[in-house]
Amino acid sequence: MSDVPRRSLIKRMALLLGVGAVSGTASVALADSCAAPDGSDSSLRKSLHYAESSPDPRQKCADCGFFSEPRGQCGQCAIFSGPANVNGHCDSWAARS
Repeated sequence: MSDVPRRSLIKRMALLLGVGAVSGTASVALADSCAAPDGSDSSLRKSLHYAESSPDPRQKCADCGFFSEPRGQCGQCAIFSGPANVNGHCDSWAARS
């Protein structure tokens, strides 16, 4: 029996496992993110220094006047016209009245 088919099989398995690990990581990252699925608001988020996790626990999206409809980790932001993380923060944060 030749080692060539076995080596080829091992390489293919390694490639498949590597791709699975990378795609699994990517799906976890996407699940944790509340960014717009199409990325249409990425420049606005960047200009407002949006972060998925607020550096100040007293100023998180869940406590912002522009935030509504929380479901799990995401809710709707009136500034972005899209999803935002309940624990997120941006420069437009304003206390809920």
